[in-house]
Amino acid sequence: MVRQWQEAFYAHHYKAVSMASFDYVKLCEAFGIAARCVTEKGQVTEALAEAAAHRGPYLIDFRVAPEENVYPMVPPGASLGETVEDPRVLHHRQELSAAPEGAVSYP
Repeated sequence: MVRQWQEAFYAHHYKAVSMASFDYVKLCEAFGIAARCVTEKGQVTEALAEAAAHRGPYLIDFRVAPEENVYPMVPPGASLGETVEDPRVLHHRQELSAAPEGAVSYP
């Protein structure tokens, strides 16, 4: 996400964002914690179900392309009310008044 900020808000001025690959699954195994590495979208549902069914801590190491962006994100100095949504996705928002009383509405 640091790279994303540097790209979007600081004119591609990259500083200290190169991260070496680390095997979090092996680290978890060393501490007796269940873990799994997910490298493809098709593995996500199964990994989440496995983690939900496991009693105790469970780490899922989601591997994504380094150039992939994370959304929603909060720009530097902004509030949570000023989050930036993924520009590739069209969001259809409903008015909050349309939600039943006591219900949480997420766009």
